[in-house]
Amino acid sequence: MRPRLRPADVARRGVAFGLLGVVPLVVTALSITGRSDRRDFLAVVSAVGGLFLPVGSATLLGSVACAGVLPAA
Repeated sequence: MRPRLRPADVARRGVAFGLLGVVPLVVTALSITGRSDRRDFLAVVSAVGGLFLPVGSATLLGSVACAGVLPAA
């Protein structure tokens, strides 16, 4: 039985969505005129991204392990 979600397809979609998600951030950052305000905006966005990184990584590793691609630890 083949898994429905193939890790390569999931990773490919994740990269595509991640790259497309950068576009609004760049547009917003360039539209903020004050240097200090821009730094604050980028700091908040980085902090939020840093909070989601471990959650996404754990979810990906858990789903790959459940799919039987990686041996259980």
